[in-house]
Amino acid sequence: MAYMPINRLRKIHPIRSEDKLREYMNMKGAWPPVSIHTYRGLPEVEIVAVVDGIHRTQAAVQLNLAGVDCVEVSESEARAEALERGLNFDDLIHRATPFEKIDFGGGR
Repeated sequence: MAYMPINRLRKIHPIRSEDKLREYMNMKGAWPPVSIHTYRGLPEVEIVAVVDGIHRTQAAVQLNLAGVDCVEVSESEARAEALERGLNFDDLIHRATPFEKIDFGGGR
């Protein structure tokens, strides 16, 4: 297990469940490590993608945590995770974006 600063991580899909995000926020960082895959494309391209743990990582962002515990998975594991969810890994990795704080609005 390793520790990764939030600013190095990229999300490969948007947050789909605000309830799940709030559940992790209530845990205040006491959650299992997230799974990441470091994709190396061209010589100067490196994308550290969260392949399992998008909601946990977003909760860390919302709580102003500097980073998260993580486990590096192989490309074949990352591809299998995407396939299991009916997603295309190559498309996801090329659309990966930085994590940013979410404004829930409504004064919550």
